[in-house]
Amino acid sequence: MKKLDILSPQESGTPKRSPLAENGKNCIAGVLIFGDSLKEKGKKAKQNFWGKQGREHFVQNLIAYNQWRAEWLEQNAGELEAIGYADFSPDAQQKFEEEFLRDLILYQQCASPIEREELTRDDDVETEEVDSLAKRNLKPGEILDLEWENIGDKGAKALAQMELKPGVTFNLEGNNIGDEGAKALAQMELKPGVTFNLEGNKIGDEGAEALAQMKLKPGVTFNLEGNNVGIKGVKAFAHMELKPGVKLNLDENNIGDAGAKALAQMELKEGVSFKLGMNKIGVEGAKALAQMKLQPGVELDLWYNNVGDEGAKALAQMELQHGVILDLWHNKIGDEGAKALAQMKLKEGVTINLEENNIGNEGAKALAQMELKEGVTIKLPKNKIGSEGKAILQKWQDDAHARGVNCRVYR
Repeated sequence: MKKLDILSPQESGTPKRSPLAENGKNCIAGVLIFGDSLKEKGKKAKQNFWGKQGREHFVQNLIAYNQWRAEWLEQNAGELEAIGYADFSPDAQQKFEEEFLRDLILYQQCASPIEREELTRDDDVETEEVDSLAKRNLKPGEILDLEWENIGDKGAKALAQMELKPGVTFNLEGNNIGDEGAKALAQMELKPGVTFNLEGNKIGDEGAEALAQMKLKPGVTFNLEGNNVGIKGVKAFAHMELKPGVKLNLDENNIGDAGAKALAQMELKEGVSFKLGMNKIGVEGAKALAQMKLQPGVELDLWYNNVGDEGAKALAQMELQHGVILDLWHNKIGDEGAKALAQMKLKEGVTINLEENNIGNEGAKALAQMELKEGVTIKLPKNKIGSEGKAILQKWQDDAHARGVNCRVYR
């Protein structure tokens, strides 16, 4: 989900945030009236804001907002309390930031009046249209995009009769599909290279257990990000065979440490992408995942969890084969965790993302002792590294370049 170069608002064309003035209060009041409509269609609105740049570029800019968010909250706490967000305890605040504020800030500052109107418009696809689509003969590589059309379980059952030829993209993001719809879709055959997107639906453990019985052929992308998959569903996925090149995205579910322990039994073959971001995985989960063997080209993405220093120490015992991506963005890793990770051997093409952690100069100094190989990328933006540490990191990269090694260290 994340890009490695984080642009400032000025560089990216992102509007600067302004104080929450009277017109801002009115805007927020309007947003709150939208209620469930805003919550359920928030992702669609975001994509409208950044549609010309694509989803990944949007996330890139969203990350850039994080560095100002705490300041924004502090400055506007009184006004936020006035509209009903008075609980500023750490747990409530984290949920506030993750589920509401990021949408609200972007909505308030980026949505034009036309886009606000579009947000409340009913775009749902009629049942007859879904039935008609279900009879289509999709060609190899064709895209069927039904994102945010509210087809529900009934529509999913109709579409489950379709044949997905190799390379087809089948996008059902944000459609209020629950367990019954998932059970129907689980009967489909996913041929090589198919993209099967169920992000942002309402699929729980029963639906996940059914979907986990599907055979994922090489190159299939299977996206369940932002559903309600818990420990029972996760245990079912733990028995799924991930063939080479498969991408399995379980970001933003309810996995936790118990789920991570179950998933750690999986075999990650060459080129597999395994995404577990934003799942409240802590030290115990990290210790379990550290037992996995990462084959060449595997991506293990643990962004926005609670790995911390102790979890990082466990993950540091892993062997990173050529081309492996280990993503630890926003995981509360400090200098001690960085020092442990610095003991890892970097093979060609490895990427380690430590962006937005708590690493300071001492951690940077330790990491700079690693030998940079061809194609290696180390990402360290938005840590607590001062000028001394950044100078050391720059020299680390420059010395590698002087040896003819093509690598990148992002500071």
